[in-house]
Amino acid sequence: MRRSGSLIVAVGLLAGCGQGDSAPVATVTRTVVEPSPVTEPSRVTASPPPVAVQPASDVTGRGHDVGTVVDVLDDQDGPVVLLVDRWTVLGVDDAVLARDGVPLEPTTRDRFTNQNTERTYRVPVAADPQVVVNTCVPPQADGASAGLVSRPASLEEFLRLPGRESLLVAVAYAGGELVRLDTVPLCD
Repeated sequence: MRRSGSLIVAVGLLAGCGQGDSAPVATVTRTVVEPSPVTEPSRVTASPPPVAVQPASDVTGRGHDVGTVVDVLDDQDGPVVLLVDRWTVLGVDDAVLARDGVPLEPTTRDRFTNQNTERTYRVPVAADPQVVVNTCVPPQADGASAGLVSRPASLEEFLRLPGRESLLVAVAYAGGELVRLDTVPLCD
């Protein structure tokens, strides 16, 4: 007990020191920060980002084609490029075909002709093209029309189809790239 009393007395004596002013005096400390010398930033020349090389397209300006996919050029660093053999649709002007395409309906092969077997067209494939495999369904009764069954597929699945090189396709382009491919339903 004695110790705590002497502590109170000592604190009281210390508080009374000074020139009669018992209020505590605030001390202000000023911190000065000296700026570091300004140095010029190092001159690092960044390499420009790699530019993706878009493969040449032979269909820029066209919206549609009909033909066969005769080859696939698969550059590991770029998009897949199809080689398309363009066919003609009897009774449809090529400018109309290029602009509007043709309706997909069950038909026969004699509606289409291949008038130029020496020229193919390079067609880069868009990142996620729509691919539809269309198949004819025979008529259910005499005199009835054939039907059509459609199913989505991947480009890889289409490219693995047996006899793919002779399958007629209708394709749609945007910006010189293939964005949609439909097999043409032939009911021979």
